[in-house]
Amino acid sequence: MGQQVEAAKLFPSRPYQPYANFVGSAVAISENWAIVADYAAVAGGQAHFFRRSSDGWNFSQTMRGATSSRFGSGVAIDGNTAVIGAQVWDWGNTRRGKAYAYSLQNGQWSQTQQFLPANLNKYSLFGASVAVSEDVLVVGAPGQNLVMPIGGEVLIYERVAGLWSLVKRFRLPRIPKTFSRDYRRLGWTVDVCGDVVVAGAPGLTGGAFVYERGPSGWARKTILEDPTPLLNDAFGKSVAISGTTIVVGEPVTAGSNYRPGSAFVFEKDGGGVWSLDTEISASDGFATFNFGDHFGVDVAIDGKRIFVGMPKGMITGFNTGTAYLFERGPNGWPTTETERMIIGKPLGTSDRLGGSVGISSGFMIAGAIGAPVGGVAKGAAFVFEVELGQSFCANRPNSTGNPARLTATGSVRVSDQDLTLSVRQCPKKRLGIFAMSSGRAHEPLGDGLLCLGTPMQRFLPPVVIGPGGHAFHDLDFGDPVVSGSLTAGSTWCFQFWYADPAGGPAGSNLSNAIALTLE
Repeated sequence: MGQQVEAAKLFPSRPYQPYANFVGSAVAISENWAIVADYAAVAGGQAHFFRRSSDGWNFSQTMRGATSSRFGSGVAIDGNTAVIGAQVWDWGNTRRGKAYAYSLQNGQWSQTQQFLPANLNKYSLFGASVAVSEDVLVVGAPGQNLVMPIGGEVLIYERVAGLWSLVKRFRLPRIPKTFSRDYRRLGWTVDVCGDVVVAGAPGLTGGAFVYERGPSGWARKTILEDPTPLLNDAFGKSVAISGTTIVVGEPVTAGSNYRPGSAFVFEKDGGGVWSLDTEISASDGFATFNFGDHFGVDVAIDGKRIFVGMPKGMITGFNTGTAYLFERGPNGWPTTETERMIIGKPLGTSDRLGGSVGISSGFMIAGAIGAPVGGVAKGAAFVFEVELGQSFCANRPNSTGNPARLTATGSVRVSDQDLTLSVRQCPKKRLGIFAMSSGRAHEPLGDGLLCLGTPMQRFLPPVVIGPGGHAFHDLDFGDPVVSGSLTAGSTWCFQFWYADPAGGPAGSNLSNAIALTLE
């Protein structure tokens, strides 16, 4: 098991509100954008947008909700579309909840539509969970139609000509309860990918409901369950889907005898049948008579990667929190993590890292609602990177006192067209050039070492290193520089050259190099 510390810490640059902040209570990430919610802010909740640029992750703007609405109870983002839930909107009256859609235009997010469907009962918690994928948007209302407290509803919207319209509502069906089949609060969590929606109903044992869109519209496909349910498992407390894979969290959040949490991976076969593939857990999971690790309280998936939070993981003390990456290999999903994520310098003993998680294109995000800011537990979110390839040829320190560090994130699958080169710890506002070669070398160049052989391709024009010492390059597989070269089975080496007048007599240096074998 490897271990990794965060690549960035996210919190709003504007002053925090003075009371009840829980930044990181919900998070979402898609490509170069991330949302970090603070649903307990005094003003009614906030959702902060962050953007990845040449200078790393930076605060962009904040959306705020109505007083006491818990705006940000659910957040989701996909490309240029975001959705935010406010689960107790109309606090002084019905507390029915509300949801909001946003669109990215010219680098700024703006609200495009509000969702408040008819026939919501009091305390329906509409907006407690949200999800979006292309032109399908899903909102959970786990308090709808509650009877002791069984119920819940999932609402599916579709976008046509820029307008979202409600197309289907699914209530928790009347299924005779047994010890092994106790579903409650459908819509506690939701996710969507293409024509498939999954929604959690974490009752005393719990279940996850799968809905699929066919020629006749949306219909319930199946119910996913823990094959060996126990009381208070909370199976369905979290769900996530990517392609033909669904992940369901089972954090075991209550009971007189706690157990380590786990998550279940389900796969869809060629006949359209969903079945259990693997149960995953933390290698350092734990439980005592009255305390559990809450592994699986939130889950996320992107292709061959699953990211799971464990907010009560103990690194320096109770509730420090950890998060875990699982990567599917040639032999399938591993039962324990590929890598563990922690805060590099734990800020306290109750950071609760992993209470919310997200993953997209090689970047992972985890909320930590107890992380102190200015000595007060106001919360933050932390970004981690899935680093690809093999690093070699460590280079020499520059004028910052550190060597420049090059990494690659995204996917090595050529068909994904998703590979990003990132470099940090460089002198700010200097020019730099990313380069690649099929061969290796080890020769002096400037104040560093050139690790690429010849012939060498350079990605021009040069980039300007940001104020924080960061730069990145999204590899364009159609670029004439690499066209026809980046093929499955080929191995390529990458390195970054940069100007550094204050770093040594030659006035330039290089990063380490990385080697990637494409699939």
